[in-house]
Amino acid sequence: MKEEFLFIAKTFCIGLALVVLMQLHVGGASIETHAMGFIQSSAVVQPLHSVAHGGIKLAKDSYRIASDKIRSLMSSDKKRN
Repeated sequence: MKEEFLFIAKTFCIGLALVVLMQLHVGGASIETHAMGFIQSSAVVQPLHSVAHGGIKLAKDSYRIASDKIRSLMSSDKKRN
């Protein structure tokens, strides 16, 4: 029990220290702003963005097809009754 509490306390302190350090200003902007700019302009982001859009399109199309199929099954079931 004591070890778990110490782990949580240490993790909280490290997280808090990182948050405070990321707010330091370097060159007119915070380190956090520099890091976000670097991440957003990274060469890896564009392919990931395309993959995410493809996944969203797949999910929307699958949902539409499934709901259309269920609707058609429900309407044909009503016609039989």
